[in-house]
Amino acid sequence: MKGLQYVSIFIVFLAVSAVASRLSVIKIKPGQTGVLNKEWGGGLQQQDYPPGYYLSLGPLHTWNVMDTTVQTLDFLRANPGKVSRVAPHTQRFDALNVKSSDGADVALDITVKFQIEPGQSWKVFSEKGGLEGYKRIVRTTTEDILRLELGRLTTENFFDPDKRTQTQQQMMDTLRPKLLDDIQVNLVAILIRDLSFQATFEARIKAKTLTVQEAEVEIAEKVAAVALGETNRIRAETEAKVSVIGENLQKTLAEMRAANNKNIQRVVADYEKYVAETLSEADLYAARKEAEGITLLKDAEARGEALRRAALANGGGSTLVALRAVENLNLGDMMLSTQLVNPLDFDEMMKRLGIK
Repeated sequence: MKGLQYVSIFIVFLAVSAVASRLSVIKIKPGQTGVLNKEWGGGLQQQDYPPGYYLSLGPLHTWNVMDTTVQTLDFLRANPGKVSRVAPHTQRFDALNVKSSDGADVALDITVKFQIEPGQSWKVFSEKGGLEGYKRIVRTTTEDILRLELGRLTTENFFDPDKRTQTQQQMMDTLRPKLLDDIQVNLVAILIRDLSFQATFEARIKAKTLTVQEAEVEIAEKVAAVALGETNRIRAETEAKVSVIGENLQKTLAEMRAANNKNIQRVVADYEKYVAETLSEADLYAARKEAEGITLLKDAEARGEALRRAALANGGGSTLVALRAVENLNLGDMMLSTQLVNPLDFDEMMKRLGIK
């Protein structure tokens, strides 16, 4: 029984210890920073405690947890019939009402993003009103700067996207150092989401804008008409130039063809003349050579005849006559008796043939 009592006492001790240790430890989650105030000595600790587990001993320690994520400040107009939920880390207020430099009332939907400077949560907590107090200071400071910068715009400036973007950047440049130096808060962004004017004033603006746009359209149409006229003039001049160029081209081609034909005719005439002259010279040369040949031939025949006559006049004449007689003989088959005639006796044979 005593053993069972000891076990029970031990279990109760463990349970009490677990509860006591749980109650004496605090957990700082991601996106949070702990601020510690030591009540019985030490006071507020001038440092931030990042996410983790820390000792928390009841009345000795007072812990405050600061939200160090990006916070949102929304200035939005009411949207009848639509219920919108507020996102975490967001404060929502009515639209920011501003009076333009020319006296128009303007309601703007604006979103501002900000975040506590890293390492300065303890200072924000101690100097700016605790967990939520610094947000009220951020809101009032932001409203003052926004109204100041937006109040410099005219009505027309609000409708100019470039001018709105420029003013948005000017507001950031003015608000950022003020939040950082006075409240230890970083400005992340400012976004002008939408705007509206009073109904009567907005109708007057739209009418004025429509008049300006109609005037601009009329000017644009005049410019377009002038441009169209200039285009037609240029087109007509271009077509005329193209026509002149075409005519000149045809004229040049005709002149070139005529010159080429003339050159061809001249070349052909020169060729025919050269051929005719060459043929005439050749014919003349051939006739002259033919005459010379005939003359030579006649001379040769005369010389031959003279020689023949001279040969006939002397003793060799009979031999020549006999030679011609032999050449002119057309004898058929002959039979000679070798008993009567000796063909190898040339002198006898010549005598029988009448050659002395």
